[in-house]
Amino acid sequence: VAQSVANRELLAARVATDARAEELRQQDALSRVALAGVSISVSDHLRARQLLDGCPPDLRRWEWRYLSAEIDTSDAIFRVSDREVTQASFTPDGLAIVAVTQDDRASGDDRVTLWDAGTGKFLREIARCDETPIQRVSFSADGGLLAVFAPMPFLHLYRTRDWSALTSLEVRIERPRGACFAPEGHRLAVYGAASVEIWDVDSHARLAAFDAGPSEVADVAWSVDGARLFAASHDGMLRAWDTATHKLLATSTDQ
Repeated sequence: VAQSVANRELLAARVATDARAEELRQQDALSRVALAGVSISVSDHLRARQLLDGCPPDLRRWEWRYLSAEIDTSDAIFRVSDREVTQASFTPDGLAIVAVTQDDRASGDDRVTLWDAGTGKFLREIARCDETPIQRVSFSADGGLLAVFAPMPFLHLYRTRDWSALTSLEVRIERPRGACFAPEGHRLAVYGAASVEIWDVDSHARLAAFDAGPSEVADVAWSVDGARLFAASHDGMLRAWDTATHKLLATSTDQ
């Protein structure tokens, strides 16, 4: 009898604990929605989205849907079934979207695909990498070329007029991170963990190589006139080079 009583008391305690946990879960969801509304009122849409994303799906009621719609400024939403979009950008003419996607269920299946920007209709697959992730895609300033950068040793090039493949660049850089075209012409900045290179795509020639220091490069950017190339590292260091003389101009840090 005593054991039976103890079991009932234990069960009642568990039920009470579960009920309290559910009550707290619902209170948290309500608080998130309320704070999201405050964030929207002060135009902090990023914070509002973070708060709304933290609400469990089963507790997203009409208030959540209303606020979510308030901060959704998209004109259209394109669904890519069973694939995660890791990068997307408009083609230079604005008529299509180039997206880098990967399989949610398996690694090593990255694809570069083309979608109609008006209808969301899938148009074609441009490139595919079955073994390693695609790091970055970049359009040339005139819109005529697309560079697809996957790990070594090749950087793949495509003519956007008909999406035909051109001769790839054999870029051998340690732990590649990405590539981006200059704001004019066909110069391409390629960067890896600790170095940055400038290539002339038309001649397939490496024009310069820069040491980016001990910390890994996070990203690079060209100046508007293409006269400077900047590299930001994970240690907070920013370096700038003259792209004509290839000399280091300055370094700075936010630390």
